[in-house]
Amino acid sequence: QIAYGTPEAVLRVRNLPLPKLQPNQVLVQVKAVSINPLDCLMRGGYGRILFPRLPRILGRDFSGIVVAIGGLVWKHKVGDSVYGVVPVFHQGSYATHVPVAEDQVAKKPSSLSHGAAASLPFVSLTAWQSIFSNLPSSSSQRRAFVHGGSGGLGLFTIQVLKRLHNFHVITTTGPASVARLATVADEVYDYTLKGGDHWKARLQDKKIDLIVDAVGDSTLTPTWLKSLEPTGTFVTLRPPVVSSLDTYGLARGAVAAVAELAVARGTYPLSSSVRWALFSDLRNNREDLERITELIETGVVTSHVAQTFHGLHQIE
Repeated sequence: QIAYGTPEAVLRVRNLPLPKLQPNQVLVQVKAVSINPLDCLMRGGYGRILFPRLPRILGRDFSGIVVAIGGLVWKHKVGDSVYGVVPVFHQGSYATHVPVAEDQVAKKPSSLSHGAAASLPFVSLTAWQSIFSNLPSSSSQRRAFVHGGSGGLGLFTIQVLKRLHNFHVITTTGPASVARLATVADEVYDYTLKGGDHWKARLQDKKIDLIVDAVGDSTLTPTWLKSLEPTGTFVTLRPPVVSSLDTYGLARGAVAAVAELAVARGTYPLSSSVRWALFSDLRNNREDLERITELIETGVVTSHVAQTFHGLHQIE
């Protein structure tokens, strides 16, 4: 990426030397990557204060083959099929080879192709760390609402809530995904239908223990507040940190983000929990990915690849 803008204006194919490995890194020959909304946002300028400066390589998710290892690597060997995530502060995965710390990759699920495997790491880790790592257990059935269930994070969240934690799951989606989501969620609402806001009225009639905004639609917060149980949890995909830094700069942006969280926190019942859905590369993501691999291999989670591209020229 050489500038901010549309793909045809800012993306270029370049030949670069293979990166030098750090002792704790593996070099992966990339077989497939996924295109996340975050990649598209970054291409347009989102995160220009925090993320690597231009020119840079985009891309977070990948699946591929280990072709070299650093001297301190002991969990992986050359020839392993792996999948994982490149942290946002590093050069990305849209390349033939990517170096990544060994604790950011795990063995690829044997039941998935490289393409299917590459669709999962970033969204599944984001959901796992922001929702499921702190989800209390309960013997009674609870209710969850997932706004935007057909995206990667939404679909992963619905499957784990329903199949692993016995939630009654309500979700919204567009017409193309209604039938598919009806196989995993309990209630599916098409927000494009005439009078499509009918799901808001239905939501207000229920008491919801967990609300996951997988779209980042802050305009709907008042609607959700009427439904959230006093001890419930609200998780949003679009925290204000990065956009505040982009708008106000590093110092003022940090203050603005903290202030926004304080305001949001004060809006909710005091006993409720408000979280921002964030992927963290400060923890051992390999261990979380290994747990996610177990869910895939046992059928709790399935992947869905909406479209496959075979070159940058096909991406709009």
